[in-house]
Amino acid sequence: MPEIGRVQVSTNITDMHQAPVHLVFEAIRQKALQYGTRVTGSEIIGLVPLEVFLAAGKFFFPECNVTALEKDEMLFKLVKNLGLSELSEFDYPKRILEFFFK
Repeated sequence: MPEIGRVQVSTNITDMHQAPVHLVFEAIRQKALQYGTRVTGSEIIGLVPLEVFLAAGKFFFPECNVTALEKDEMLFKLVKNLGLSELSEFDYPKRILEFFFK
């Protein structure tokens, strides 16, 4: 993406249990490090089940219990950690399946 001075890696995840989002992100991050660069952001297209974010939250923030009170804080931190708002705002209540259809 020469217009913003970045490289884009795209992938379709068709089975979130076979290829959890957080492990795909981490694999790309590790590969970027091998090339002497870093991942600055990511993007998710469409709605995502809450389970995807909870699994990623447990991976990146094992200290969080993900109680009802901590869930919003964990989701906010996760959006930042995954760089989901790097290119455009990622409003997770509008992107998580269970929140969208409440």
